[in-house]
Amino acid sequence: MIQALIGLALPIAAVWAAFRAARLGEAAHSRLLTLALASCVGIGASSALTFATLMLGGRLNTAFVVRDALTWILLLLVSLWLARGRSPNVPGDAFPPATPVDWLLRTAFLAVFVMACAVPLIEYSVSPHGQWDAWAIWNQKARFMFRAGPRWIDSMAIPWSQPSHPPLVAASVARLWAYAGRELTVVPAMLSAAFAVSMLTVVMGALDVRRQRAWVAGTILIAPLTFSHLASAQTADLPLGLFLIATLVMLPMRPAAWRMGFQTSASLWLAGATASLAAWTKNEGVVFFAASTALVIWSAFRHGRPRDIFWWAIGAVPFLAALAWFKLGVVPEAPDYLEGATTLSTITARLFDAKRQAVLWETIWSLASRWGGPAAAGSLFVVLAVAIATAFRRTGRIARGFLAVAAVMAAGYCTVYLLTPYDVAWLVLTTFDRLTLQLWPLIVFAAYAPTDDAKGVAG
Repeated sequence: MIQALIGLALPIAAVWAAFRAARLGEAAHSRLLTLALASCVGIGASSALTFATLMLGGRLNTAFVVRDALTWILLLLVSLWLARGRSPNVPGDAFPPATPVDWLLRTAFLAVFVMACAVPLIEYSVSPHGQWDAWAIWNQKARFMFRAGPRWIDSMAIPWSQPSHPPLVAASVARLWAYAGRELTVVPAMLSAAFAVSMLTVVMGALDVRRQRAWVAGTILIAPLTFSHLASAQTADLPLGLFLIATLVMLPMRPAAWRMGFQTSASLWLAGATASLAAWTKNEGVVFFAASTALVIWSAFRHGRPRDIFWWAIGAVPFLAALAWFKLGVVPEAPDYLEGATTLSTITARLFDAKRQAVLWETIWSLASRWGGPAAAGSLFVVLAVAIATAFRRTGRIARGFLAVAAVMAAGYCTVYLLTPYDVAWLVLTTFDRLTLQLWPLIVFAAYAPTDDAKGVAG
C-alpha cells in the first residue's frame, strides 16, 4: 500500500514542481488549485506513459517501476533545481480573519465532508471491487495490463467491457498495482478517492477559499449521496468530471482574481491538457474536447488572439496522440451503443422517433427529480435554477460559459440515448446518475461563480 501511495504521489509532486519552475505561480490565491491541477496532469501523464510502455511491448514489472520512478524523480529534481531560490508567488491579500459566519460555514462543510467520507469507507467494506463498471470494465482492463503486459489488448475481445473507452483509469490502476507488486483492491479505491478530493479542491480553490462562496459550493458539491456513492464506485465518471471542471476554470472565461497566477498562455496550455485528458478518460470526453475547443477558437478570434489556439493545442497534442494511438491501434471500431447508426436515414428515424423521445424525457424527469439521494432529492433542480439565475445576471459571464458547455454535453448524452439500438429506458436508468455526476461540478461552480468581472478575456 505504501508503494502504491508513492507511485501516486511521484508524478503529482513532479508536475507541481514543474509548475513552480515554469513560474506559473499560485492560481486563484490558492495552492489548492495548483496542487489539484498538478494531480490532473500528473495522473494523466503517468497513465499515458504506462499505456505507451505496454504498446511498445513492455511489461508492468519491477524494471518498469524503477524506470517510471526514476523518470518522475528526475523531473522533480530538475524542476526544484530550476526553481531554486524562488519563493512561491501567492498573489493577493492574506487570508482574512474569520467571522462567525465563516466558522459556521466551515463547520457545516467539515460535518458534510466527514459524512461524505464515511460512505466510501462503508461501501468499500461491502464491495471492495467497486460497482459493476469498475470490476467489469476498468479494473478488469487493469488486470489484463498488469498480468499480460502487451497482450492486454486481448481484453478488447470482451464486448460487454466497453473496449472503446480510453484507458486512463485502467492504466493508472495497473501502474499503481505494479508499484504495490500485487492487485490490492484498495488501490483503485484510493485512486477514486484521489479524484474526488481533487474535484473538490478544484472547485473550492478556484472559487477562493478565503470567500464564503467556496465553502458553500464545496458543501453542496459533496452533499448528495450520489456524489459520495460514485466516489467509491471506482469508475471513470468521477475523473472525467474532474477534467471537465479543471479545464473550464483555466479557460479565458476565468475571473481576474487568478489571472495573476496563471497568465493566458499557461492557462490555455493547462486547459488544453486537461480537456484532452477528458477525451483520454471516456468517450464522452471527446464531446467535451470538441465543445471546449470550439469555445477557445471563438474566444480567440473574438478578441483578436489567434495565438490562444496555439497554446491550447500545445497542451492537448500529447494526450490526443495517445488517444489516436489507442483508437487506431487498439480499438478502431465505434462504440457498441452507437451500433447501426451509420446512415442518415437510421439516424433521422431514431432521433425523431416520438415514442423514443417520450420514453427518454419521462425517464430523465423521474431520475432527475430523485438525483442526489433521499436527503438531497431535488438538489439538481435547485442548484441548476441558482446557476441559471446567476447566468442571467449582467455580470454572469462566467456562469453562462460553464452552463453553455454543460448544455452541449447534456445534448450529446441525449443524442446518444436516442441513437442507441438498446432500450432507451434501460440505458438511461443505468447511466443517468453517472453522466449527471460528470456535469455536477460545472453546475455547482456556475451557481457560485464570481460575478464581479463581466469583461472579456484578460491577459
